[in-house]
Amino acid sequence: MPSLLPGYEYDIFISYRHNDNRSGWVTEFVKALQEELAATIKDPVSVYFDTNPHDGLLETHNVDKSLEGKLKCLIFIPIISQTYCDPKSFAWQYEFCAYNKLAKEDQFGKDIKLGSGNVASRILPVKIHEVDEEDKSLLEHELGGVLRAIDFTFKSAGVNRPLTAADRREDNISRTFYRDQVNKVANGVKEIVTALKANGTAPRVGQTVQPQEPTHNGKRNLAIAAVAVLLLAVAGYFLYPKLLPAGDSEPIDRSIAVLPFENMSGDPEQEYFSDGITEEILNALAQLEGLKVAGRTSSFQYKGKHPDLKEVGEKLSVSTILEGSVRKQGDQLRITVQLITTKDGYHLWSQRFDRKVTDIFAIQDEIAQAVSSKLKITFLDQPTPGRALSEHSQQAYDLYLKGRFFINKRGAGLATGLNYLMQSLALDSTFAQTYAAISLSHALLSFYYLTPSREGIEESKKYAMKAIQLDPNLSETYAVLGFVALNMERDWDQSAQYLQRALALNPNNVMALTQYGNYRLYVKGDAAGSERAELKAIEIDPFFFAPYTAMGGTESFKVRHEKALEWYRKSIEVNFNSPLPFTGIAVVLMTTGKPEEAIKILENNMSVTGRTTYMLSYLCQAYAAAGRTTDAKRIYDEVHGVASNSYVAPITLARVAVATLNLDEAFQWYDKAFEEKNQGFQYWKHRTNAENNLNISSSFVKDPRYKHLMDKLAFPE
Repeated sequence: MPSLLPGYEYDIFISYRHNDNRSGWVTEFVKALQEELAATIKDPVSVYFDTNPHDGLLETHNVDKSLEGKLKCLIFIPIISQTYCDPKSFAWQYEFCAYNKLAKEDQFGKDIKLGSGNVASRILPVKIHEVDEEDKSLLEHELGGVLRAIDFTFKSAGVNRPLTAADRREDNISRTFYRDQVNKVANGVKEIVTALKANGTAPRVGQTVQPQEPTHNGKRNLAIAAVAVLLLAVAGYFLYPKLLPAGDSEPIDRSIAVLPFENMSGDPEQEYFSDGITEEILNALAQLEGLKVAGRTSSFQYKGKHPDLKEVGEKLSVSTILEGSVRKQGDQLRITVQLITTKDGYHLWSQRFDRKVTDIFAIQDEIAQAVSSKLKITFLDQPTPGRALSEHSQQAYDLYLKGRFFINKRGAGLATGLNYLMQSLALDSTFAQTYAAISLSHALLSFYYLTPSREGIEESKKYAMKAIQLDPNLSETYAVLGFVALNMERDWDQSAQYLQRALALNPNNVMALTQYGNYRLYVKGDAAGSERAELKAIEIDPFFFAPYTAMGGTESFKVRHEKALEWYRKSIEVNFNSPLPFTGIAVVLMTTGKPEEAIKILENNMSVTGRTTYMLSYLCQAYAAAGRTTDAKRIYDEVHGVASNSYVAPITLARVAVATLNLDEAFQWYDKAFEEKNQGFQYWKHRTNAENNLNISSSFVKDPRYKHLMDKLAFPE
């Protein structure tokens, strides 16, 4: 059966490891998908599915050449399992990686714009196991972004297996249902096919049509014209301001985004290196006074993509783009960078740096100096701040980049990143940025309840103070200290001082802006001041979820529930994996008398955020608010079951105790949470905590022990 579009062999290619079909799971899935596609898409859809693929030792040897043609398909569906992500396997090398490369180079590109305006990948992963962190990292390296898979895992205590048609929803912790998940795959295929049909044979997003080769005389005339234009541009640069009366010249748009440098090494394990180079240059430019630099999260959403630069300029509100590539082969390093205007794609400057890997610090400094020099000419701005990296060992710095790469992933990446950073510190104890990154990782581990708070706070402060000793002008260090003081130590005045210091050193520090907005709202009750800080953070980094979530809190404070829901939904759009906006939505729904809707939101999204005790505690509250006491007790028991085997934050245990009206136990846990310095108390003064907001137990807030807790928090009047 031919493909729906000319030039393609099949519509869908199913990729899997042979062992994952020993039980017939993949075969059954393909049959179910074909049935669902027939009921979803009007035209017949062709599916390539090899029932007896090459596997074993031969995977690394001869490649079946006929497979190359079969890979010419519209959509690629890999069955992600515990064995799929093996760089030595046939499926990984010659199917997954090969298709990823082919799709990037064909007429549509790997990522396409849907009719809704959203962007989807033509690689549509189906996940049948929870995979190891290193496998997830390998997948995300190759995909160039966060793994977004349709979940076909069945999860219960100690179980990690594929979901089957016979499984009942209520037995599955994820609450997913086989037929529903098959339908999601079919609908995803339909969206992509519809978008591809609409695009036809038009060039893909970001692809430019090459002009015809000029004749010999054309080339000569073109060269003359180019010189003339250059001379006019130079003359205009020096004369134009003088020809205009004072005050008549247009204000210069001083704004830039640094897109992730492309890893050209051919080794996904080197991704951290190209990311690190990008981040260092971005951080250096952010120090320039008067220069607006798009935040890291917004820039890195384009990783692995080839976006239209004009569109990037519009989305990030910047007038120039710095992009480049990094090639690391043995001890040789090549870094290419170019500065481009977003309005017309004009190249302001480009340069190639060829050095040895051991010269990484000199290369980095040279790039930063060259870029800042060009920006000074273009933007009439300040020179780049001095950088002192050459004295640090290349191996230690390499480990530092790896550590920061994993910390940026959050979640399980925090512990992995911390391990690399400690290795770096063992080799070189004089690099302030390493101490600052260690401080951040300890703070985040405590904030997300992954380690006991008091222990993490002490470690975070210890490493932050060492960073300040080595370099008192690192904005990120003060931002971390302000984050810890506000959210966990509850030292309100000190938190403001740290955050103000961070912003004085770098007004573009998005973490400091977001936390300062929280300080203005939850400590001072200043919604207007909070809004100013959060909106500025969004302007700098429009794809960072935290300030959107904070704006949801600001609107809740102003009792503007619909506006709050809008902000929480925007937060989810830019980061679907964070639990915070989901619980924010749930609290608003419960507060406005819609607990059943809150239950649905929390249950449906645990497959994305994970069935964490944090999410479960809010689900317990929602059940209680809906009068479903039996379900609330079931969640209470589940949370305590987890607590019997691993660390659960006392404030989480207190939340489920209040929901189930175990008040004596609740106050005991709140006292322990206070002593342990769990985050969560910072909200209690000006955005009443969820237990009070929902009025689950009026006796809770009337209890003298509640007033005693509030007195201990010592909020300023």
